[in-house]
Amino acid sequence: ICQDDMDSKLRQIGNMGNIYSQAMLTIVAAYGESAHAGLPGVRPFSRNSIQHTELVQNILLANELLHLDDTLLQSHWNTRGWTYQENELSRRCLIFGENQVYFRCNRKEFKEDSGFRDVAHGLSRAFRIRGEKHPIWNSYRRAVRSFTKLTFSFETDVIHAFQGVVNLLQPAFK
Repeated sequence: ICQDDMDSKLRQIGNMGNIYSQAMLTIVAAYGESAHAGLPGVRPFSRNSIQHTELVQNILLANELLHLDDTLLQSHWNTRGWTYQENELSRRCLIFGENQVYFRCNRKEFKEDSGFRDVAHGLSRAFRIRGEKHPIWNSYRRAVRSFTKLTFSFETDVIHAFQGVVNLLQPAFK
């Protein structure tokens, strides 16, 4: 989003709910404190972790690295208000954590070190927000409860960062 054209910026921000919910894949930089942290694992030596392995009676044993939920709970990304729509509305995410990359869709999570986990989220988050019309207040209440726990560098960004969710709910409120 171009930051120095306010009209364009506000149009783009207002459309983020549609962009995330209709995207084929969202690339998530869940590691680091800022945009300058990069994507761990993309460049050689850009990760600190090592998965320990040991060969025992011709069986290769390895410690399992963190599951996605644990990785996100520890991430700065998970505390930021601007990432709320990205997390809640994206159908498929390629998530770069500190120690590995994850793939998450509505029903499965895959991680580099040990394959997949059947998470059976049921309906996609975007569909829940769009489709829960009875009562729609539950969707709104759930979104506001989660969103208001997040942080912003600028208080003026709060409304803009929630706009995509509001736009998805608006047709149900008529």
